[in-house]
Amino acid sequence: MIKKFTSYHLSDHSPGVYDQILFEPIKVTDFPNFKPESGYLYVSTRGVSSRVNANYDGWPIDELKKSYKTFLGRPVHLEHNNLNYKKAKGIITDVLYREYKTAAGLKDAGVYLLLEIDAKTFPRLAHAIETGKINGVSMGAEVDHTSCSVCGNKASEPKEYCWHVAAQKGQTLTYKKGNKVVESLVYENCHGINFFELSAVFDPADESSFVLDKRYIP
Repeated sequence: MIKKFTSYHLSDHSPGVYDQILFEPIKVTDFPNFKPESGYLYVSTRGVSSRVNANYDGWPIDELKKSYKTFLGRPVHLEHNNLNYKKAKGIITDVLYREYKTAAGLKDAGVYLLLEIDAKTFPRLAHAIETGKINGVSMGAEVDHTSCSVCGNKASEPKEYCWHVAAQKGQTLTYKKGNKVVESLVYENCHGINFFELSAVFDPADESSFVLDKRYIP
């Protein structure tokens, strides 16, 4: 089992050329399980994208389809301070999965989350989100194994990494494959994903994981 976090920006070197990041401006009220209660701040956000992020971890569409519902009921923390569940600031109460095509015809997917933040217990956090001082999120996940984008090697723990992932992750390699010379970015595709938390973060660089809508219920 390998833990992954995505509080970093999406890589400009994702496989394929993505001409844009597609997302729906999904509102809090668009979630079927939106059942507002007094004293809570409700937040709509995009939690993860089917891209290779700047950690050079890939989140394949097929894997997101199978795993996105594991977000349900998971805690919301601040800056991945997740060792103590009692420090959770809220909970994920609903999740939506969407697929798109870019203008270039490439497939893109995103997972959207409804967060319920305890604004009475954590008023400073709620205020920071409402005013836009905190406008990004970062997910935490456990993955059963990863596979190398170059050689396909499967690893369930770091000691099983191939040389590409262990020493060349994030590099673009040029090598001969059969009779062809090919270029390949070295990254890990994540498989068997279990999302275990989402964190509000002050300084996100992930250009797709940000707050889309918010509503406080007094």
